[in-house]
Amino acid sequence: MKSEEHTGSSAEQITIIFDQMSLLSEAPLEFAPDPIFGAEIVQEFSFSAGDAVDGEILFDRFVQDLSFLDAPVIRIVNHASTPWLGETISVEIDGQPIFTDVPIEAKSCATGEDSAEGLSGFNRDDWAECVFWEAELGELRAASQ
Repeated sequence: MKSEEHTGSSAEQITIIFDQMSLLSEAPLEFAPDPIFGAEIVQEFSFSAGDAVDGEILFDRFVQDLSFLDAPVIRIVNHASTPWLGETISVEIDGQPIFTDVPIEAKSCATGEDSAEGLSGFNRDDWAECVFWEAELGELRAASQ
């Protein structure tokens, strides 16, 4: 898996989640989900935002199968309160692009509305200020073909 993002000052753990359920379909979310990352996760990948080199984060993960690509939703969250300013995401598997340079358009957890803030606060304590990104994976894949 390849992910290219531009980072802010955060060195926090960022998590990419492939999920069966959208948080945006239930927005605004008055309360954090239980469990916090969701109950319908198919696959998740984490990396350190502090590993950026020249504004990019590249990482590889071994996966048992590619069934996570059939998940309806992809989401990026930052559990910590220090904002992370990712700009785009690309996913590549075995040299084949799944989608490329998709803008990370942040959403408020509490309202579901667009946010200019970096991704942060995907936890119960900071939920009122939480910001995340989510997209329909099928649409991203179809647009890249």
